[in-house]
Amino acid sequence: MKKVDLHIHTISTVKDHHFDFDMDSLVTYVTSQKIDVIAITNHNVFERNQYEQICIQLPNTIVLPGIEVDIDGGHVLFLADNAQQALDSFEAIYNQ
Repeated sequence: MKKVDLHIHTISTVKDHHFDFDMDSLVTYVTSQKIDVIAITNHNVFERNQYEQICIQLPNTIVLPGIEVDIDGGHVLFLADNAQQALDSFEAIYNQ
């Protein structure tokens, strides 16, 4: 069985209560809870540089790129594979 958290916010947006992201807190959370897979899913925002820094800080965790998109009446999470080609495609779609 794998422990997974597919809904992690790292950037405070107008959709969130204000918070200050702390890399050490994320690393502590993931390692102390022994989470195998996380997805970075900020509201309507994808920040590749931050995503790549998180991957570096969590080398033993699968980190998926994602985004939480507002839709009429709610939100939906879009996730991508963490392979380089998939990441490039995900970023290209986001930038459209």
